[in-house]
Amino acid sequence: MKPEMQSFRTEKEAAEIITRFEKKHQLFSHAVNGVSVWQILRFSVASDLQNLPLKNSPIPRAALIRHSLLGMIHLFKRLVSCKKYDYWVSTGVSALRFRQGEFFWDIYFDLLISKVPRGLKIQVLNASGYEFQQSHAFRKPDIDITVSNLIVRVLARLLPVKNDLGVFNSISKLIEKDLGLRGYSENVIRRVFSFIWWQARLYELLLWRLKPKVVIVADTGEFALLLACRRCGVKCIELQHGIQTPDHPSTLPEDALAHESNLLLPSFWGVFGDYWKERLSGTIMALKGKIRSVGTDMIDTYREYRILHFSANPLHPVITLTTQGLDTENLIEFIREFLVISDVEFCLNVKLHPAYDNSTKSYVDALGNDERCKIISGKENPNTYELIANSDLHLSIASACHYDALGLGVPTVVIGLAGHQLMDDLVVRGDASIAMTPQDLAEIVQGCQFGTASNETSEKYFKQGFVRNVSELAGIGEYA
Repeated sequence: MKPEMQSFRTEKEAAEIITRFEKKHQLFSHAVNGVSVWQILRFSVASDLQNLPLKNSPIPRAALIRHSLLGMIHLFKRLVSCKKYDYWVSTGVSALRFRQGEFFWDIYFDLLISKVPRGLKIQVLNASGYEFQQSHAFRKPDIDITVSNLIVRVLARLLPVKNDLGVFNSISKLIEKDLGLRGYSENVIRRVFSFIWWQARLYELLLWRLKPKVVIVADTGEFALLLACRRCGVKCIELQHGIQTPDHPSTLPEDALAHESNLLLPSFWGVFGDYWKERLSGTIMALKGKIRSVGTDMIDTYREYRILHFSANPLHPVITLTTQGLDTENLIEFIREFLVISDVEFCLNVKLHPAYDNSTKSYVDALGNDERCKIISGKENPNTYELIANSDLHLSIASACHYDALGLGVPTVVIGLAGHQLMDDLVVRGDASIAMTPQDLAEIVQGCQFGTASNETSEKYFKQGFVRNVSELAGIGEYA
């Protein structure tokens, strides 16, 4: 029986609601201790408005305890050390997805750290199931901040920020009344804000002690680190993580500039390529002239890999589907129907998301009997980039892997399930195809006329030379 379709908002629809709401109530002007409370809540509120069917696996208590104990040792060593660092990178264990021999590399930063000296690696336990990768990490973290998150969570409850002059209560009532969202009580907002406030204090201590010139992060929402850098006068560069559009809740609109002193903004955004600079042209960071194209390490690496290892085989094409924990039941049913109606030969790799699809069971149960289909967990090899680089065609719903595929020269197809509208721009530009039904996908595969993404298209989405580009932007190392 086909799973029931639920009602979800697109990112654009949620953004339109958010924009009207914040304009009506001038929400960026609501600051506590000089920090916009609304900016901190914006991503969570937008996600709730979208109501997307994302699933995340909880982190086991034993793993949290183990990381906390290691973190205390790391923290003590760094605080008593006299060693200074030119730059920090902030990452999570889920980035350990590139395997070379017996070691796992952080896909965002390990190549940068290995080539540009005097870098400090800060890591947090942000996903479960990465114990083996961590024990075989190419570069162990210098500081594991999992323990600090637990300590700060306690401080946020015991010593919450109280001098808010009614701001938390005011925003709470507006969210419930105008947006109809519960779960944003005054106490919840106070606790969220207090967590960031106390975490920033810890980061300030580390910044003061270790004195880096610049901090580089690979995710949005690093508010505590942004606040600490602002207070300490340290440059902070935020690298693009996934799909960054003008409607993304971390992409602040021009109207927010009127309250710039309340905002926590990086010194620069390092985006993948000029396509992203164009799409983000009306945002605060673009208006301030703070967006630069830098590319990514993994796309640089696997461009070269594809040239050396890939050979097209139209009689037996390789297709890679990357999941993202999005609309899982309907995706499984979509692919099951596709397999039933497709009578041609191919190899279908189903690569699961490393954080949101923590178990292969549901995919194996539904698809595993078809010998053309192989289910690969997010934590096992081959990694996502290698699979895509070895493919004739890529499939997903609304994943950043659509852009990765184009960056590697691989044609990509958007599967028309919940959230696929995020890829409308790619489809309109003609850089991606769309399959609204299993029959649509079967016809695309039957034709076997996939072609390739041109070098011009690849460079448009991902600029070449990541390490050099980031080093020059940050003013560090041999490329400075």
